[in-house]
Amino acid sequence: MDRHNTPNPVASQASLEIDRQLGKGFTIDVGYLFVGAHHLIRGNNINVPCPVGTSKPGNPADVQGLINPNGTLSPCQGTPTLGPLGLGPFFSSLANPPGLETLAAGLLDFNNGVANANYHGGTVTLRHRSKYFNLVANYTYSHTIDNGNFTTFINLPQNQFDYGSERANSNQDVRHHLTANFTARAPEGSFLRQVEFSSIINAQSGRPFTLFVGNNTFGDVAGGSTDRVGGPPVTGSCTSSDHCSTTVARNTYLGDGMYTWDVRLSRYFKFKEHQRLDLNMDVFNLLNRANIDEINSVYGSPVFCGAIPQSFNDATTRAIQNGSVSCAAQQAALAPGLFLARGLLPVPVPPTPNPTFGAPRTVLNPRQIQFSAKYSF
Repeated sequence: MDRHNTPNPVASQASLEIDRQLGKGFTIDVGYLFVGAHHLIRGNNINVPCPVGTSKPGNPADVQGLINPNGTLSPCQGTPTLGPLGLGPFFSSLANPPGLETLAAGLLDFNNGVANANYHGGTVTLRHRSKYFNLVANYTYSHTIDNGNFTTFINLPQNQFDYGSERANSNQDVRHHLTANFTARAPEGSFLRQVEFSSIINAQSGRPFTLFVGNNTFGDVAGGSTDRVGGPPVTGSCTSSDHCSTTVARNTYLGDGMYTWDVRLSRYFKFKEHQRLDLNMDVFNLLNRANIDEINSVYGSPVFCGAIPQSFNDATTRAIQNGSVSCAAQQAALAPGLFLARGLLPVPVPPTPNPTFGAPRTVLNPRQIQFSAKYSF
């Protein structure tokens, strides 16, 4: 990391909110929030050669790449050579099979402040307060966009020269989120006096995931963790090393939604002026729904074998899991000889996509019941 030339991260925020009273005990809030963050730290692999078909004529280095002899970073000149079905850019070739600029080293992680993120959120909140019943319900529609986050290998750019093609939905982009909580108390003079029932309901749409190949398609060191699926029906564009994107964008596959309902039943007993016993029963995830957290987004093929899967458990995903999707046509279109004729290393294509694609990897907690007691004196 360049500690002297990396600017500090900055953030700007703007918000607008309107509150109105709706009858006795009801209020509604409508708001909008914008947050923009710039100069965020992200990882980069600087040991990357120029894409096949491009070069730096003024660079005296034996192997030309992202980093210049004076330590600066700059793109290469020319138009990258694309493979069959428009795949590219490639960094390994017959002339440089390892896909390295500095052959004596492997992945060189360089962290710099080039990432940015924007958040747009609209909210509607309904509140009600009365003697025995309180309610707060909130709905948020939001969109989070960034060009990469964190400093792990899986978040390295697919093409280190082209940060623009990394700009897409954020890993944390949850479009819809509904939260409602209420508390109901029994009247003091009733049989259920000192009894309180409360609940929290959460519902949100799924988080997005990136469709990864699972193999090093384009020949850079980190490609096994970063390369995304391409080929028809994806239509890419590649005019230069820093404007070359031929694969699906980041975070285009929507995961499963999350729905939870938590409840609490409590009662307190007073013995003397300063002595009190509280008895509580809590049930988390009352309906015992299997809320899926992470899914397997490794497609298993460098190109799509038919329709692009869009969301968890959709028809295309189920067909892949059932083994009814064939990559035979794509195997023929990506025959090894077609790569060798362009000076590229062949890219293997499996007979079918990964049969575990779209399967759950982690699941949130099942139903849990908790009893507690608190004695105050």
